[in-house]
Amino acid sequence: MENNDFEFTNLPVEAQDKEINASDFKLVDNTERVHEQKFMTKPTTFFKDSVKRFSKNKSSVVAAGILGTLLLLSVFVPIFDTNDIEQEHPKMAYLEPKLFNGGSGFWDGTRKLTKIAVDVGEHADATTEEEKQAYWWPAPEDFKKQAVSDKKFTDVVFTSEKNKYAQGGYVQFGISGVSNKESDEMGTYSLSTLDISGGDIYLKSFDVYDLDKLKTVYGDKAFFPENYVQGKASLSFNYYVTEGEESVKHSVELLAENSKFDVSNLNVTDIIKADAYVTANNITEFKDANFSITIKKHTEDKNECVLIKSFELETTIESLKDKIEAASFTDANEFMFRAKLPTGDNANYWECTGNKKLHMAQVIYCDFTYDSYEAVFGIMEMDHYELSASDVTKYKSKKWCKFEYNFEYDAVNEKFVITDYTYEVLDERCPLREITKLTIDSETGEEIQITGMVDYAKYYGYDSAPRFILGTDKNGRDMFKYVFEGLRTSLLLGIVSFIVCFIIALLLIAFIPAISLCLLQK
Repeated sequence: MENNDFEFTNLPVEAQDKEINASDFKLVDNTERVHEQKFMTKPTTFFKDSVKRFSKNKSSVVAAGILGTLLLLSVFVPIFDTNDIEQEHPKMAYLEPKLFNGGSGFWDGTRKLTKIAVDVGEHADATTEEEKQAYWWPAPEDFKKQAVSDKKFTDVVFTSEKNKYAQGGYVQFGISGVSNKESDEMGTYSLSTLDISGGDIYLKSFDVYDLDKLKTVYGDKAFFPENYVQGKASLSFNYYVTEGEESVKHSVELLAENSKFDVSNLNVTDIIKADAYVTANNITEFKDANFSITIKKHTEDKNECVLIKSFELETTIESLKDKIEAASFTDANEFMFRAKLPTGDNANYWECTGNKKLHMAQVIYCDFTYDSYEAVFGIMEMDHYELSASDVTKYKSKKWCKFEYNFEYDAVNEKFVITDYTYEVLDERCPLREITKLTIDSETGEEIQITGMVDYAKYYGYDSAPRFILGTDKNGRDMFKYVFEGLRTSLLLGIVSFIVCFIIALLLIAFIPAISLCLLQK
């Protein structure tokens, strides 16, 4: 039989015969009959087979486990987590995630803070450097002391910009090289009328340092102000006398012109009294008196400056003590923060006709571990703006504490005062652990104000400090509950959407054939 509908050119040569005969067809197996055999395995269902195949895919099993866990958490976390996420709790904002106890170093509500400026402050009780450093604390001041641990001082940085947390440094008084003046009064402060008849005034310290001295102390970190050279300065006491119809300025040189000073306990009064003009005119009361630092310009193209570390006065004249000592400074950074006061009351402020800057103030940095839970829920002092008498009355009515106080009217000072009080904690549930100060409204004698040590965890209504597994947000809400309540809402929306779509699909499947038939019949 010939068939011209096909092309055989792509077949082997022996198969390209266009004539197909019966002999071309052969049985593969002519010895046995081929028939169906019964399966030896057990029958299965589509679902069982799907589960079997699914269980063999490890990544699918892991993914299903994760999804199942999230689904269960979205159902049960909002039910059993008692933390309130409807209300805002600003004092609990941004708490770190916590699962384990503080100090474990992992997931314990702490964070490592590095290069935080230190507020060194002034501490009268500290005498040695070690004692002073015990008082130094990370800035800003809202770091709670009981929450700080592993504090280490790591670096000292010098700055020429006044800084709230800087200390020391030098006041730089300078005169421009392009100035037409041969000399200029860089720093002056007024003492108004000064009477030295009742005692002595001492220049306790006057330190003017040069670059060599700075390098001796600070090494390569020391630097001199850019575009300036070390100038020569003198210190004078100035006053005015009336001569005819004019007010004439007179000066008494206290320290002669020099570039380096390191003065201590200089009796200024003796020098003033020894001045020829003062002696000749028997002057003991000086009008518009002031001290001034004068810098002499000795080159045309260079800027001159002096660096003053301290200028400290003291006096035995009682009426002048406050004003004299207010004019002193031992911390250049603090000096730069002084504001100009009203005329006649500006003894602490130095006028400057040249330029007055800060040089090489120190900012000390530290690293430490901060426990955000201890800072919020620990035992710390609370002032009367947060704890009222009604709070204590409530604790007393619950028999958590025992509190009694007595007061009386002070007729001499015309005010009510507390005479004595007693306070005792009777139950661990009492937030107020100790009263450190108790005052009363001095006019009415009714409202008391309390300062004391308070257990904040109890104050916020917890039996013990809570743990937020995922921390809190900016409003103090529990992120763990917040996340899974949001997931539950999403799942509910998904289920509702599925049900709506399913119902619509059923309706379409049920009614479309009928509608189509009606249309065809028409």
